[in-house]
Amino acid sequence: MDALIWVANPASLVQTAVPRQLNAERLRYLELACLRSDIVIVDEADRVQMQLDQMFAPSATLVTTGPESWLDRLQTHEIAELARQGRLQLSDRDVERWSAALDVVGSAADRLYAMLIGDDRLRDWVQIDYFSAWTLQEKLLHAWYPLHRAPSDEGLEADQDIKDEGELFEDEEGLSSRMAEAEPAADERWAARRDEVTKLFDVFRDDPLGDRGPHGTVADGLAHLAHDLLHTLNEKHTRRRVRALLDHLLEGAPTPAQRSMPRPREGKTPDPEQIPFSEEWHELNALRLEFTLVLAALHQRLDRVTFLWPQVEAALRLDAGGHELTRRPPLDYAPLLPEAPMGNVLGFQYLLDERGRTPDREGRRTGTLRFFRCAGVGRELLLSLPQLGADPGRHRSGPHVLLMSGTSWAGTSTRAHVLAPVQAVLKPQPQALDSIRRTVFRTEFLYDDAGQPIRLSGQDPEKRPDVLRLLVHKLARPGRDGSPSPLQGELAQISDERRRRALLLVGSYREASSTADLLDEIPRWRGRVRVLAADDAELDAAINGEVTAGSPATGAGAVRRGDLASFADDTEAELLVAPLLAVERGHNILTVPQRPGEERVAAFGTVFFLVRPHPRPDDLSLAVFAINDWATRFVRDQPGLDQGTFSELVGKADDLDEAGGAFRTTARGVWRHLLSRPYIYSVLSDSEKRSFAWDQLVTIWQVIGRLVRGGVPARVVFVDAAFAPRLAASRARATSSGRRPRWHRDPGLLVALRDVLAPYFSADCAHQVFPDPADPSLVRLLYRPLYEALCGIESNC
Repeated sequence: MDALIWVANPASLVQTAVPRQLNAERLRYLELACLRSDIVIVDEADRVQMQLDQMFAPSATLVTTGPESWLDRLQTHEIAELARQGRLQLSDRDVERWSAALDVVGSAADRLYAMLIGDDRLRDWVQIDYFSAWTLQEKLLHAWYPLHRAPSDEGLEADQDIKDEGELFEDEEGLSSRMAEAEPAADERWAARRDEVTKLFDVFRDDPLGDRGPHGTVADGLAHLAHDLLHTLNEKHTRRRVRALLDHLLEGAPTPAQRSMPRPREGKTPDPEQIPFSEEWHELNALRLEFTLVLAALHQRLDRVTFLWPQVEAALRLDAGGHELTRRPPLDYAPLLPEAPMGNVLGFQYLLDERGRTPDREGRRTGTLRFFRCAGVGRELLLSLPQLGADPGRHRSGPHVLLMSGTSWAGTSTRAHVLAPVQAVLKPQPQALDSIRRTVFRTEFLYDDAGQPIRLSGQDPEKRPDVLRLLVHKLARPGRDGSPSPLQGELAQISDERRRRALLLVGSYREASSTADLLDEIPRWRGRVRVLAADDAELDAAINGEVTAGSPATGAGAVRRGDLASFADDTEAELLVAPLLAVERGHNILTVPQRPGEERVAAFGTVFFLVRPHPRPDDLSLAVFAINDWATRFVRDQPGLDQGTFSELVGKADDLDEAGGAFRTTARGVWRHLLSRPYIYSVLSDSEKRSFAWDQLVTIWQVIGRLVRGGVPARVVFVDAAFAPRLAASRARATSSGRRPRWHRDPGLLVALRDVLAPYFSADCAHQVFPDPADPSLVRLLYRPLYEALCGIESNC
């Protein structure tokens, strides 16, 4: 505690509590750091902003098509680990409980998928934005015991406010009084019965499988049904039991004569499923009740899996970071941090698979099941650091805060742009800047045997490995006449022998392994290839998790991500294959001095982008970044938003309560749009495409930053035709029919990057059209080498 300088990462400061032995008051290290520090320096401020957003809104793709499903990989890993030791680990009670909880999660997920895939009515009912056992319970109650006049046929209206899911923060010491808000009394005769059923559901949601029962109420019957639904092999008998319990829950519900029924459209007969107490209505509600019960079991057991994770991590060799899935942010920050603009919510989302946009003959459509928990606008904590530790009553100010990053001003980027004023720019020496401005961008598009451009990004997952193999062979194999390969020719262009190395970037560790193996098979590169391996995995399993102990991870040598700085010490290595995002930041790979006083510079002379950067479309953090970016800009009256400004919204309201409701309604509309949009560049709106371009600009510029360390120029080669499809297609041989695929008409990401920067470099740009007249000068300082290099690419792209 007496150290003058503290060095820490955001997670350790935000999450870790100061031990009681050191401080009597409850305190987090972030609070203590701000209380005792005169200045707080945040390096890579844009990355810290993203980390804080994710801390307060963790999310995960539970199940999806292909090998990237979190649940599928976890179950596969568990089976492999248990088999490796003959299930000896199950002698540990925590391991046994964790394994049992994971089994239920898997069974529940399968059951939910079976229902969602085969029933479009159920998919429509759970809605595309999000759902949870609590929200579905409310929809059921609204259908059974309506409290509002003329309810919609789907229960809650799309824009109707619902209460926030409570207890999203981690209350370690019971600081909050869990006082339930009483709902306003209703004068309907069935209101009391509705309250009874609500309490039954509440008890069930807390204990959906009856671990703490019996409770002596119908909640026990709900738990028994949940067990039945998870394990039954006789669905008809189970449905009869569900119908019997449903009839009991409906005792006292209003009859059709007591309800305000929606009038059918002229000439249309009423849908039997919408007529209360009809046979079709009963069957529909039985299906919905089954779904709600299984979902409650999934959620509760998922919480147990993540809660027990630290206790079983060593025994089952689990990923140390995997239990972040449902970690609740500490309650300490609740008074300081604004809640999520759409309300603090948790839930699941079922996103239909865009690759199969039309159902099969039986109406089935698969999709992705995601989970999220939003408990606040994390980036506001970064912007509030100067106030953390301040005490206005004692005239004590908080710490001075210096946010540092070369990409924290990034236009309309939803991830990287930090809404703090830029008051200084650190510039390299003029000589170094001149060298960096000699950075060269070029395309090296490759073509298949039919003469068509090879595009790796956007390929069907089943075809992608074959496309990758073709691309690597075209790039790295010498010609039939013995002519150098494009890869070898590029290395020959690097004049500085110390930097005659190439960095090849792909989409994942799995692809990095495959690419390195393919390169190592080519005689010219055998023994010259290294592949980046994850820090938190053993080298014999870091790539695919399936290699047996004692066998090499790949034909190429492996380099741990944490040891990346030592790559240049390997005199035999010429090529490093790595996932793009794994080398985006934080790694300076420099040459080894050959003589005293020699300056160390970037060890790589060239970088090959084998794939276009594009986040996974099913990554929920994209929606979290976007809603937090919208909220922080909106409340600060930033121009350019479709919803106007916060001041305009407040000015139209009669009082603060109405203004708050209007803000919440607006935010929920934005949130629903972000959750339901397909995050695919070609279908985004124009403003979303500009934000996407800024996001990817930051990623690419950060990678290139690894190659210009020490004030040296970089060579950047774009190989994937997806970077500039129109340019790549213009060089291709025409197809036999003369028609080109639709994607050939797309200008591509390189043009988008150039276009978002172009207004700031225009000679006749009007400074008054920018939010800040200083923006053009700032962009020129930060991104001039990038813009000039983009303009140097062929003009017809």
